[in-house]
Formats: sequence, structure tokens, C-alpha cells
Amino acid sequence: MEYFRAFIETLIIVFSSGALALVIGFPIGIILMMTSKNSMKPMPVFNTVIGFIINVMRSIPFIILLVILIPVTVIFTGGTFLGIRGSIVPMVFAAFPFISRIIENSMNEIDKGVIEAAHSMGFSTLQIIYKVLIPESLPGIVRGVTLALIAIIGYSAMVSIVAGGGLGALAVMAGHERGDRSVMFISTLLLMIIVVFIQTTGNLLAKKINKK
Repeated sequence: MEYFRAFIETLIIVFSSGALALVIGFPIGIILMMTSKNSMKPMPVFNTVIGFIINVMRSIPFIILLVILIPVTVIFTGGTFLGIRGSIVPMVFAAFPFISRIIENSMNEIDKGVIEAAHSMGFSTLQIIYKVLIPESLPGIVRGVTLALIAIIGYSAMVSIVAGGGLGALAVMAGHERGDRSVMFISTLLLMIIVVFIQTTGNLLAKKINKK
């Protein structure tokens, strides 16, 4: 029962953090792509500032970011940094810069001729985003988000040690600190199962999209 609870908590933490990070990172990635030099709406200064902020956030080690964000986490969670809610907040901050770069890079791989053709046909900027950029880059986005989710699983193991909950906390507190290697082994195995499931599902989904 303890393993099942920790397994479900990890799934909630990982997928909730991933979904929120995607909601934040997706539009930022589009903005970075569209405001870059030689793009549709070049804004070099704006692009440089946003890119710098994203790069700084990506460069901070997660355990340090976790400590820095404790006051922010307390505000967002209504006075606590413990439990599932306390785990999600720092993971979203850690993951959305990564996802924004994934979106930007995936869209930059699109043949510029396709974008120019859409522009010459009279497509508006929004139409180009929704009818060209997103559909054409979707397989790459799926693969990138899959990698981001796997990275989030690694974050979840670290954050759970501080905030509690999930397989990471179970492995450390009930396994390592009590000297029960079987708990550590089973917890690690369950984390590996989640990773394999996400990677397999992401690969299959990307292939299916590619064939359309």
C-alpha cells in the first residue's frame, strides 16, 4: 500500500508539473522563435533579454533552485512547501525554461520555405502559428516533451526529499535512512518503469504523428 501511494503521488507530481510547465513554456518558445533574427517578427533586444533569463534559469542546479524558491512555493501553496503542492511549484520553475527551448528549437527546424509560402498565401501570424508552425514541429515537440518529463522524474526524486511524498522520499526516508535496501530497490524500479513507459509512449506518439 505504501508503494502504491508513493507511486501515485509521483505520477501526480510529474504530470501536473509537466502540464503546467508546458502551458508556460510553449508560448515562450513560440515568442523566442518568432522574435529571433531573420524571423517573422524580429525583435533582437527583446529576444536577447528573454533568452538570457531562460538560460540563467536553466543553468541553476535544481537543488539550489529548490531552496531559492521556498518563499515563492510558500506563497503559491498557501503557507507550506510540503507535500505534493510544495513539490510541483519548484519543478514547474525548473522545467518550463527547458520546454521553451524545446519548442523554439523544434520550430526552428521547420523549412523556412513552408513558412514563406504560408505568408505569401496571406496567412496571418496566428494562422501561421496554428496551421504551420505547430503541426510541422509537433513530432519534435513530442520527443522533446518526453525528454522533459523524464528529467522531471529526476527532479521529483530530489524535491520529494525536501517536500516529502513520492517514490524519492520513500527510497530515502524508508529505505536509505532505515537501512532497508529492498525499499530503495523497489522504489528505484518503479521510477524506472515510469521512465520506460513515458519514453515508449512518447516515441510511439511521435512516430504516429510523423506518418500523418
